[in-house]
Amino acid sequence: MQDEASPIHAPALWWAVKVIAGVGVIAWFALSAFTHPPIAAPVTFLFVVGQVVVVTGALVHLVHYGILKRQSPALSAPVALVTRGGLYGWIRHPMYLGDALVLLGFTLMKPDAVTVLFGAAGILAIDRQCAAEDDQLLQMFGSDFVRWEESTRRFIPGLR
Repeated sequence: MQDEASPIHAPALWWAVKVIAGVGVIAWFALSAFTHPPIAAPVTFLFVVGQVVVVTGALVHLVHYGILKRQSPALSAPVALVTRGGLYGWIRHPMYLGDALVLLGFTLMKPDAVTVLFGAAGILAIDRQCAAEDDQLLQMFGSDFVRWEESTRRFIPGLR
């Protein structure tokens, strides 16, 4: 069922929205730090939680990137369906879970309208990106993907 000539291509719109949202939230956070020095503001509980969520998200992304690279050196042209290792037994897109956690963490660290907007747009784009990649993986791996899809969630444990 696998066609090695059919690489996974990210839909340009959702990929662009995800990247713009990620860069936007980080840039807004950095700009705010320069214009309103954090020394003057007390560290809040949400800020600390946000830091933990950002670091956790980055680690989730990096660990699962490593797992995928071991199975398929070219991520855009997988040679095998990765269904084991890390969180792959529970969710199909743990790298995107990591990305979503990073966005959520920055939003918690600076919960204002701009970060909420960037965070929400980024998470929506991640969800749409996952759906598009699921369709591509179905075409590439057929019934193997269907069995995996039936026993896992997209990128948030507990949510289909």
